[in-house]
Amino acid sequence: MQLTNKHGLPESFIKFMSNDKYSRGDADISVTTLIDSPRINKLRQKHVGDMTADASDRIWALLGTAVHHVLESTESPDTIHEERLYATIANCRLSGAIDVQKYESDGSITLMDYKVCSAWSVMNDKPEWERQLNCYAWLITRNKERPVNHLQVCAILRDWNRRKGAMEQG
Repeated sequence: MQLTNKHGLPESFIKFMSNDKYSRGDADISVTTLIDSPRINKLRQKHVGDMTADASDRIWALLGTAVHHVLESTESPDTIHEERLYATIANCRLSGAIDVQKYESDGSITLMDYKVCSAWSVMNDKPEWERQLNCYAWLITRNKERPVNHLQVCAILRDWNRRKGAMEQG
């Protein structure tokens, strides 16, 4: 994919956005690709060299990456951040990077996924979030032989407004 800069964002933005560090690891497919539309995935693979995106359209992704980085830096002896787990199904290697796994006192795991999103996202159903967390729970159970008893989405709302929220509830 080619990155454009139609609005003249600073070079540091362009360098960051040009250096996408995402990797599905040593896997054929990631959980996020698995739960997405197969047609979109195939078209994206076929036309990746023809696709363009403007840096200004990637600002929210930059914010999401920054939030993940800050939250990953917190350490706790009972918590694992950003662990990539794998499983092979029908000769296909699947991977998923799990934001947070908290080991509970009963031996179970609480799974948490950070989402930097709009308020609209949490006001409407997001079935892909449920599918993603259930796939991650399956990967944890398969790899660690521990039950996952809680799935949580920690939504960080980029456009939440306290006053507007109070007016809509009242």
